[in-house]
Amino acid sequence: MDLLSEPQQNSDAPIISEAVKIWMTRLEAEGKSEVTRKAYQISMNFWMKANENRSVDQYMPEHDEMFLQFLSDKGMAINTVNKHCRHVSVFWKWAKKKGWIKQPPDFENVLSEYVEPDPYTMDEIYKILKYFGSVQDKIAFRATVMLCQTGMRSSECIGIRLKDINLNEGWINIRHAKGRKRNIKKPISDTLHSFLLNDVRSEHEKYYLDNGKGKPRWSASNAMAHFFRKVWNDLGVQRRQPVHGFRSFVATFALKGGASIYDVKNLLGHSTTKQTEGYANEGILLPDTQSMINKTISKSISIPEFDS
Repeated sequence: MDLLSEPQQNSDAPIISEAVKIWMTRLEAEGKSEVTRKAYQISMNFWMKANENRSVDQYMPEHDEMFLQFLSDKGMAINTVNKHCRHVSVFWKWAKKKGWIKQPPDFENVLSEYVEPDPYTMDEIYKILKYFGSVQDKIAFRATVMLCQTGMRSSECIGIRLKDINLNEGWINIRHAKGRKRNIKKPISDTLHSFLLNDVRSEHEKYYLDNGKGKPRWSASNAMAHFFRKVWNDLGVQRRQPVHGFRSFVATFALKGGASIYDVKNLLGHSTTKQTEGYANEGILLPDTQSMINKTISKSISIPEFDS
């Protein structure tokens, strides 16, 4: 990315927050939903926190790097970083059309640094599980087991209720998945099935990651990421995206085990195979996702006993 030494001055340009208000009105007039507008607003709020609420015409490519560093420091997963970058790109392209800047951000080259898979190894996951067992943190232990056996997103894991888990039929119902998808069934591996079957619960618990009072332990993905990042630092396990490392682990080991990119795409909930190609390896087509996880992920790691 070529860096400009001077801002793109325009005396008519408003400050970013005022420009965003105008943009939001335009998006509403174009029929964009309230959910979409709110998502764009959040991304622009992050931009202003990273780069200050300066005049729009003071944009410089250096601000792209500062924005990416800000998102990375918050422990966001790769897909979340990409989402926020797409949102702010839409704003800056609109600002160019308004004549406030000459050249909008181009995140293509910068994002290549963030899409490299960074999976945990089997030894690291076993070490993590043993640690949570030793400190009697059953909820974090459960989270690790679920994430390393399903590849689901942290937001999906947080929202699982006990009644969403169907051991008889071998699936977990994800009520709210990415992309406004609802009631997506995630297959349960043999290893995960065995763990869930023997996981004792109290009558007060409603969620898989219940805090003991009928509520999830973590209220949002960033809260879970913050917790895991602190633990990882204590254990000497370094990852750019601490929770996403489990998702990378599942994708990488499934593909190495012979799963097709289409099976892994369906398991991870990617909208296209393009998103899955970063983990790709030569593979053969397996008959279904349930079979795939039992032949690959379920055998990738054994779950140690929780020290009680």
